[in-house]
Amino acid sequence: MKIKAYKKFLISTILILLILPLLFACKIETVDEYEKRISEEEGLSDLIEVNLLVTCDVLLTEDLNKEITDYVILETSIKVPRDSTAFYALKSALKENAIPYATTGYGQTIYIYSINNICEKDYGSTSGWKYLVNDISPSVGSGAYKLDKGDCICFYYSLTID
Repeated sequence: MKIKAYKKFLISTILILLILPLLFACKIETVDEYEKRISEEEGLSDLIEVNLLVTCDVLLTEDLNKEITDYVILETSIKVPRDSTAFYALKSALKENAIPYATTGYGQTIYIYSINNICEKDYGSTSGWKYLVNDISPSVGSGAYKLDKGDCICFYYSLTID
Protein backbone atom coordinates (compact mmCIF):
# COMPACT_ATOMS: atom_id res chain seq x y z
CA MET A 1 0.00 0.00 0.00
CA LYS A 2 2.82 2.40 0.88
CA ILE A 3 4.52 1.71 -2.45
CA LYS A 4 1.34 2.59 -4.37
CA ALA A 5 0.97 5.91 -2.50
CA TYR A 6 4.67 6.64 -3.04
CA LYS A 7 4.30 5.98 -6.81
CA LYS A 8 1.29 8.34 -7.00
CA PHE A 9 3.21 10.99 -5.09
CA LEU A 10 6.26 10.56 -7.31
CA ILE A 11 4.22 10.71 -10.54
CA SER A 12 2.28 13.78 -9.30
CA THR A 13 5.51 15.54 -8.37
CA ILE A 14 7.09 14.79 -11.73
CA LEU A 15 4.01 16.05 -13.58
CA ILE A 16 3.95 19.24 -11.53
CA LEU A 17 7.66 19.80 -12.19
CA LEU A 18 7.07 19.32 -15.92
CA ILE A 19 3.94 21.49 -16.12
CA LEU A 20 5.08 24.34 -13.85
CA PRO A 21 7.73 25.71 -16.24
CA LEU A 22 5.18 25.62 -19.07
CA LEU A 23 2.84 27.84 -17.07
CA PHE A 24 5.55 30.41 -16.55
CA ALA A 25 6.63 30.19 -20.19
CA CYS A 26 3.12 31.00 -21.44
CA LYS A 27 2.40 34.68 -21.79
CA ILE A 28 -1.15 35.85 -21.41
CA GLU A 29 -1.74 38.92 -23.56
CA THR A 30 -4.53 41.38 -24.20
CA VAL A 31 -6.15 41.77 -27.61
CA ASP A 32 -4.14 44.96 -28.20
CA GLU A 33 -0.89 43.18 -27.30
CA TYR A 34 -1.80 40.30 -29.60
CA GLU A 35 -2.62 42.60 -32.53
CA LYS A 36 0.61 44.53 -32.01
CA ARG A 37 2.64 41.31 -31.90
CA ILE A 38 0.96 39.96 -35.04
CA SER A 39 1.50 43.23 -36.93
CA GLU A 40 5.17 43.21 -35.94
CA GLU A 41 5.52 39.62 -37.11
CA GLU A 42 3.90 40.56 -40.42
CA GLY A 43 6.29 43.46 -40.90
CA LEU A 44 3.72 46.16 -40.17
CA SER A 45 5.60 47.53 -37.20
CA ASP A 46 7.06 50.28 -39.35
CA LEU A 47 4.89 53.06 -37.93
CA ILE A 48 4.92 56.73 -38.78
CA GLU A 49 3.58 59.55 -36.66
CA VAL A 50 1.22 62.12 -38.11
CA ASN A 51 -0.70 65.04 -36.64
CA LEU A 52 -4.45 65.25 -36.94
CA LEU A 53 -6.88 68.12 -36.42
CA VAL A 54 -10.64 67.80 -36.81
CA THR A 55 -12.44 71.12 -36.64
CA CYS A 56 -15.69 72.84 -37.48
CA ASP A 57 -14.56 76.36 -36.61
CA VAL A 58 -16.28 77.83 -39.68
CA LEU A 59 -19.51 77.35 -37.75
CA LEU A 60 -18.45 80.03 -35.26
CA THR A 61 -19.85 82.60 -37.66
CA GLU A 62 -23.05 80.72 -38.43
CA ASP A 63 -26.47 80.97 -36.83
CA LEU A 64 -26.52 77.47 -35.42
CA ASN A 65 -29.43 75.08 -35.57
CA LYS A 66 -27.37 72.65 -33.47
CA GLU A 67 -25.67 73.46 -30.23
CA ILE A 68 -21.94 72.96 -30.73
CA THR A 69 -19.84 73.42 -27.63
CA ASP A 70 -16.36 72.76 -29.01
CA TYR A 71 -15.24 73.71 -32.49
CA VAL A 72 -12.03 71.68 -32.24
CA ILE A 73 -13.38 68.15 -32.23
CA LEU A 74 -9.98 66.45 -32.02
CA GLU A 75 -6.34 67.47 -32.05
CA THR A 76 -3.83 64.67 -31.64
CA SER A 77 -0.75 62.87 -32.89
CA ILE A 78 -1.27 59.30 -33.99
CA LYS A 79 1.00 56.48 -35.11
CA VAL A 80 -0.17 54.59 -38.17
CA PRO A 81 1.47 51.97 -40.38
CA ARG A 82 3.58 53.36 -43.21
CA ASP A 83 1.52 53.84 -46.41
CA SER A 84 -1.67 54.45 -44.43
CA THR A 85 -4.23 56.80 -45.91
CA ALA A 86 -5.51 60.05 -44.47
CA PHE A 87 -8.86 58.34 -43.88
CA TYR A 88 -7.18 55.49 -41.98
CA ALA A 89 -5.55 58.00 -39.62
CA LEU A 90 -8.86 59.82 -39.13
CA LYS A 91 -10.82 56.61 -38.54
CA SER A 92 -8.24 55.29 -36.07
CA ALA A 93 -8.14 58.52 -34.07
CA LEU A 94 -11.93 58.91 -34.00
CA LYS A 95 -12.39 55.32 -32.81
CA GLU A 96 -9.65 55.71 -30.21
CA ASN A 97 -11.40 58.80 -28.84
CA ALA A 98 -14.97 57.43 -29.14
CA ILE A 99 -16.04 60.17 -31.56
CA PRO A 100 -18.89 59.08 -33.82
CA TYR A 101 -18.54 59.32 -37.59
CA ALA A 102 -20.36 58.09 -40.68
CA THR A 103 -19.13 57.37 -44.17
CA THR A 104 -20.40 56.30 -47.55
CA GLY A 105 -18.46 54.39 -50.15
CA TYR A 106 -15.32 52.44 -49.39
CA GLY A 107 -11.62 52.21 -50.15
CA GLN A 108 -10.19 55.05 -52.20
CA THR A 109 -13.62 56.57 -52.78
CA ILE A 110 -14.76 56.69 -49.16
CA TYR A 111 -16.62 59.86 -48.25
CA ILE A 112 -16.93 61.27 -44.73
CA TYR A 113 -20.59 62.09 -44.28
CA SER A 114 -20.56 63.02 -40.58
CA ILE A 115 -18.12 63.60 -37.73
CA ASN A 116 -19.33 64.09 -34.16
CA ASN A 117 -22.93 64.28 -35.45
CA ILE A 118 -22.15 67.23 -37.73
CA CYS A 119 -23.34 66.04 -41.14
CA GLU A 120 -22.96 67.19 -44.69
CA LYS A 121 -25.67 69.66 -45.73
CA ASP A 122 -26.49 70.53 -42.08
CA TYR A 123 -25.55 74.15 -42.85
CA GLY A 124 -26.50 74.48 -46.50
CA SER A 125 -26.70 72.36 -49.60
CA THR A 126 -22.93 72.63 -50.25
CA SER A 127 -21.67 72.15 -46.69
CA GLY A 128 -19.66 69.09 -45.72
CA TRP A 129 -16.33 67.65 -44.60
CA LYS A 130 -13.07 68.34 -46.47
CA TYR A 131 -9.43 67.76 -45.65
CA LEU A 132 -5.98 69.25 -46.07
CA VAL A 133 -2.54 67.68 -45.76
CA ASN A 134 0.22 70.11 -44.83
CA ASP A 135 -2.17 72.99 -45.65
CA ILE A 136 -2.71 71.73 -49.21
CA SER A 137 -5.95 70.31 -50.59
CA PRO A 138 -5.03 66.96 -52.18
CA SER A 139 -6.41 66.06 -55.60
CA VAL A 140 -7.56 62.64 -54.33
CA GLY A 141 -9.96 61.55 -51.62
CA SER A 142 -8.81 60.79 -48.09
CA GLY A 143 -9.12 57.06 -48.80
CA ALA A 144 -6.49 57.34 -51.53
CA TYR A 145 -4.03 59.85 -50.05
CA LYS A 146 -0.95 58.05 -48.67
CA LEU A 147 0.61 59.70 -45.64
CA ASP A 148 4.27 60.44 -44.94
CA LYS A 149 5.96 60.74 -41.59
CA GLY A 150 5.17 64.08 -39.94
CA ASP A 151 2.22 64.98 -42.16
CA CYS A 152 -0.31 67.38 -40.67
CA ILE A 153 -3.85 66.37 -41.60
CA CYS A 154 -6.79 68.69 -41.05
CA PHE A 155 -10.36 67.53 -41.55
CA TYR A 156 -12.60 70.57 -41.49
CA TYR A 157 -16.23 71.40 -42.00
CA SER A 158 -16.78 73.70 -44.98
CA LEU A 159 -19.85 75.64 -46.01
CA THR A 160 -18.95 75.55 -49.71
CA ILE A 161 -17.76 73.03 -52.28
CA ASP A 162 -14.74 75.10 -53.41
